[in-house]
Amino acid sequence: MDDRKGTRKDRDNLKETFTNLGFKVRVHDDCTASEIRDILLEGKGKVDHSDFDCFLCVFLTHGDDGIIYGSDGDPESFKGNGSVHSTNRTWLRLNDDVFDIFRGNNCSTLIGKPKIFIIQACRGGTAEFSAMIGSAATDYEEPLETSVGVKVTIPTEADFLISYSSSEGRWTKVYLFKCKT
Repeated sequence: MDDRKGTRKDRDNLKETFTNLGFKVRVHDDCTASEIRDILLEGKGKVDHSDFDCFLCVFLTHGDDGIIYGSDGDPESFKGNGSVHSTNRTWLRLNDDVFDIFRGNNCSTLIGKPKIFIIQACRGGTAEFSAMIGSAATDYEEPLETSVGVKVTIPTEADFLISYSSSEGRWTKVYLFKCKT
């Protein structure tokens, strides 16, 4: 897969930011899908999260709708091959291969704690429109340009943080118990 320009800088900035916020940070670079799966399973099985306030996981990688690729990712292998066993895939399904590992029934020390996933990856084949930094909607007076005269843009759908109470395609059922006092 193509090298993701700027990923190392993003990684370093994220590491510094979350370290400064008091997070215990572990960085894994250029992992295959199998290695990512192993790291996530290790985090679930070998780490007692009881003393932590939350769990945060960041992926800086290539992706498609509902999946992320490992460094061995091959978009052509994904198309029409959804039934390939997880150990033979170069991608991970976010719901089944990533989020499911940390659900309460699979990781009891995270029950009642926020599980935060930041995924910087494409989600399909449609290009996002871009907005020029420096337009009337920003604090900049003039459009920003690089030293070679290229105007700087960001995706029009940038700067959103969206959180749902349930995963895509799933519903939530809450049980309320009355405790005897």
